[in-house]
Amino acid sequence: RDDSIVLSADLPGVEKKDIELKVDAHSIAFSAETEDRDYDFGQSFDFELDPDNVKATFNNGVLDVVIGKAEGTQGKTIEIE
Repeated sequence: RDDSIVLSADLPGVEKKDIELKVDAHSIAFSAETEDRDYDFGQSFDFELDPDNVKATFNNGVLDVVIGKAEGTQGKTIEIE
């Protein structure tokens, strides 16, 4: 999918209420903790994300996040001369 970023993370033992997810124009970060383990993830991108176009779900210990790329950053096919 050229128009979005897809992230999946296995978070065994974590409850949805314990996940903090942040998205800004150039990065995504999440953290969560259980009694046994802390989870931290962060990733920066060299293109713009659309923080208003994020869908996050958490089912059976798996966090799935789909983040839309900002308009104009979706790339295009370049004709070679």
